[in-house]
Amino acid sequence: MNLKQAQYVLAIVEAGSMAAASRELHVTQPALSQVVKTVESETGAPLFERGSKPLRLTWAGMRFCDYARRLVLLDRGFRGEMSDIAGEKSGEFRFGIPSGISRHVMVSLVPCYIARYPHVALRIAEIGSAAIERRLRSGALDMGLLRAERADPALESVCVQRDHLLLAAGAESDFARAHADGSTVDFAETRGERFLVKRTGNRTRAVFDQLCESAGVRPSVLFEFEQFSTAVLTAASCGALMLASASSLREQPGLRGRVKLYEIAGPVLRYDRFICWPKDLRLPRYMRDWAELLKEIMSN
Repeated sequence: MNLKQAQYVLAIVEAGSMAAASRELHVTQPALSQVVKTVESETGAPLFERGSKPLRLTWAGMRFCDYARRLVLLDRGFRGEMSDIAGEKSGEFRFGIPSGISRHVMVSLVPCYIARYPHVALRIAEIGSAAIERRLRSGALDMGLLRAERADPALESVCVQRDHLLLAAGAESDFARAHADGSTVDFAETRGERFLVKRTGNRTRAVFDQLCESAGVRPSVLFEFEQFSTAVLTAASCGALMLASASSLREQPGLRGRVKLYEIAGPVLRYDRFICWPKDLRLPRYMRDWAELLKEIMSN
């Protein structure tokens, strides 16, 4: 196994198909297929189950990927350490960030960072949390910003922002008229209200589903959303309710007087933000400084 083979096979696994991986890698499908055939010839075993869609790894393929991830991380760590030893401020840095919080963070962070490290090739992937986790484990990302501390033993994490979830209600909703802004409410009191909710698979949605189940609420869902900024303004204009983090609400312009915010009775719904990275990856100075800058910005 060489580094190129490791990177290509991991890219295929991440993308789910040869076609998708070839687009991401900017190589032709025949060239990518040839890499897989070469690896299979060298190992004497197929890496993928033939005819499966999406592609599924064989046992040999899973073991190959385990070693491939170690090789990719070893290479990243080696190059980072050599950069530190040489006192250089150059390299490639791949960071994943959820789309819902990217604007505020990037506007503040990126100009400061590139002034300090103009020769670092910064690659920012604006993707969902689940995709960030997958890419961190595969070595396709060096660091990522996630909403909850990972229990995954393959990842290290450090908290960069303490946060929690609130209930937001359009100021013209019946709920907002019946409850004082800033008060604490029992979630069971939301029966009969309309909600805007994140799509299934998101942590906010998981918390919402748990609250509904515990309180015996059968929510009337107006629609599911991806972008927080659009959703909260919609909730404000149509008298709907939604869960939102305190920090996201502070970052959203134009909400004053249009929504009321409520603490939810019971344990605080923690929604902290963490920087995560592969446990075996040695972070060079330009990655450590990014983390420090991000923590400084997000803690203010």
